[in-house]
Amino acid sequence: SHSRIWPALLPWQEARSSRLRGTFSATLSQSRRTHQACWRSNDSHVPSQTFALPVLAIMIVSYLLGSISFSIISTKMFSKEDIRTMGSGNAGTTNVLRSVGKRAAILTFVFDILKCVISVLLAKYILEYICAASNAPFYIVNYGIYLAGFCCSIGHMYPIFFKFKGGKG
Repeated sequence: SHSRIWPALLPWQEARSSRLRGTFSATLSQSRRTHQACWRSNDSHVPSQTFALPVLAIMIVSYLLGSISFSIISTKMFSKEDIRTMGSGNAGTTNVLRSVGKRAAILTFVFDILKCVISVLLAKYILEYICAASNAPFYIVNYGIYLAGFCCSIGHMYPIFFKFKGGKG
């Protein structure tokens, strides 16, 4: 039965051995309480329109965040030149390190990571709120997080603000 499934396992996986069930019974009951909101009965239906607009907005915002090329910005701050005309011509952290220096490269590296972290956290919090409000399964949040990270990476490689010439991902 579905009530015996450990939430960390895939839906079709079930602890077959009574020995395993006894060993993990405390963990299972605590895990069920913790992740109770993740599971819902099959008879409830959440319309797909509930997620269409927020997911589209998350994808667009993630792409736009990814399109901010901190290598170009930090290079212009430190050397007043365009990184795409220096060194290898790539708008990446390695080229910034070789052409401009450590400070600009560290700034580029940190902010390139932060833009993806921000887009993923934004997707997580928005979709968690929507899932809780509409009684939807919380695995939808994971799909939104994957989409946000993917769109941020696409924005990093093909930034709209810099004529679709960005980093290598």
